[in-house]
Amino acid sequence: MLVNSYNPVFSPYMDGSTVYRSEPPLTGSFIRQSLMPTTSQQHLPLETTSYPLMSAIQQPALYSTTTTTPYTSTSSNPMAMVPSPPTSCPSSINLRYDIALEAPPAAAQKADESPLTYLNKGQYYTIHLRDTEHFDGDILSTVAIMFHDESHRKSAGNYWRFWLGQQQDPLARAIDMDDNRSTGIHHVESKAFDRISFMWNGKTGASIQVRFNCLSTDFSRIKGVKGIPLRLHVESHVPSEAYYSVESTFTKIKLFRDKGAERKNKDDAKHIEKQLEKLRGKHGEPHPLWLTYTQTKPYTIFTEIPSSPLLCTIPSNPMLLPQETTVPSMTNTTTGLKRARQSSHSPTQQTSALSFPTSPCFGYNAVDVDPAYVPQPRRRIAKLSLFARFPSSDVHRAIYLDHLTADDLIEKLASKMRLARPVKEIHRQVVNKNNLVVRVDDAVVADMTEEQDMVIEVKTNEEDDTITLVLRY
Repeated sequence: MLVNSYNPVFSPYMDGSTVYRSEPPLTGSFIRQSLMPTTSQQHLPLETTSYPLMSAIQQPALYSTTTTTPYTSTSSNPMAMVPSPPTSCPSSINLRYDIALEAPPAAAQKADESPLTYLNKGQYYTIHLRDTEHFDGDILSTVAIMFHDESHRKSAGNYWRFWLGQQQDPLARAIDMDDNRSTGIHHVESKAFDRISFMWNGKTGASIQVRFNCLSTDFSRIKGVKGIPLRLHVESHVPSEAYYSVESTFTKIKLFRDKGAERKNKDDAKHIEKQLEKLRGKHGEPHPLWLTYTQTKPYTIFTEIPSSPLLCTIPSNPMLLPQETTVPSMTNTTTGLKRARQSSHSPTQQTSALSFPTSPCFGYNAVDVDPAYVPQPRRRIAKLSLFARFPSSDVHRAIYLDHLTADDLIEKLASKMRLARPVKEIHRQVVNKNNLVVRVDDAVVADMTEEQDMVIEVKTNEEDDTITLVLRY
């Protein structure tokens, strides 16, 4: 019987026999191979293509399956296997994109719920993306943090406004990405506070470093309550295809402060160890329930969302989310929803008044939907958006830069303002710093924040009949 220390997976047959499969670390097609049924006494060679997830795990030469009698542990420590259900489901076999989070799933899981992973607030985690079709072109992916339970997603705007009210920064973000530590990505956009979009090449794959700036307990005024389960949601598609399909995957997470995730896993493991000791027979035989668990893996595999709606398009500022009449309370969600229904305006009417998109993921049903309509991919992706107010104007105009250069900024401003004279140079007048004036070059443009608002002034240079643009912000 070939059994190694990697990850024995137990599959009891009707006749009482059990298949043991020693699983290798994550390699080229490991995610799918680990989910597919295997044949007894058949040796399957591993692919030579390495998937850079956990370099510390040594790669075995092969793995196999063997039919044998039920397992009897020879270890005096029942926690030689940490009870944790598999992190993948059979539906993942049909997924095109392999997405893995470098964090172990929770030691204790509920059989009737989605796999759960504990994470720490403010700590960077690596997410690996791989295209099984090895498409040599750009793939657009969006990573978002959202509420896992549907009841919480229906009140998402209310919860996020409450969370923002507790932050010192009015433009706080729920998720951040470290571009410098991420690899294989480009055209990164983070216009919304709860998500990040980026391009990556399907042939080479990508790895991103993300951190989360909220706790699962941040959405209630009551201290000591159980945190709301969150969801790390990833959508991917090929924008260059005329008819493309968006693939959505997720993993359920709970966010703790400091090293709370490690402590929670450790406490759960100790609790399970005590429970398994109680189930141990007089002669040391393991209980049949042991066969339903596997060892904790160092990574979490994203799984398909059954009947999943696409990500909603939401404003960059959580304060622009649709107003609701209830205060977020984890102790009485049902009562809060009833109060919302009894208000003078229905949730749908409130949403429409604020131009918030109607979407199933917020509990509202769209009408007059044309099932034959196929959205066309967006060909142009701007690198930076700015809001500029021109002279003799009371409103701001949107400026989208294709390149983070001063020349591109001058070109876009001149086009919007319809300037008759050439622009000689562009300056920035720093507000609240004694009107400090700085000449704008490529470095200044690259350092501008997304959706920066500014006031544009025009100065005429009589000596050469040119103009100088002054940006006040």
